[in-house]
Amino acid sequence: MGASYVVEGAEISCTMGEITGKLKVVPPHGVKLKSGNRASIADCKPLVNIPSFGICKTTQMPCIPACAMWVNGKSSVLIENFPALLSNSIAICPAGAGVIKIEDDGQ
Repeated sequence: MGASYVVEGAEISCTMGEITGKLKVVPPHGVKLKSGNRASIADCKPLVNIPSFGICKTTQMPCIPACAMWVNGKSSVLIENFPALLSNSIAICPAGAGVIKIEDDGQ
């Protein structure tokens, strides 16, 4: 099965975190898919879109994600001029050298 669109409430994780979290789409883009607001690769702001993942395995301190923009978005589907976020998209957290990925697309 191919990659699916990601919506608000999608479960995300970091390879260096101890818990999963929920993606937030703030403010809502107005582009809905089923029951949620569709996310874009720009939905990557620490502690706004991306939650803390508990204790960082790299720093041994509380996680404060510092991720760059998501990669592997759908460039043919734009949400406020940014590619739509897909279930196979990832983001890198340079603070703890973790890879943030989508565990469940939220649909």
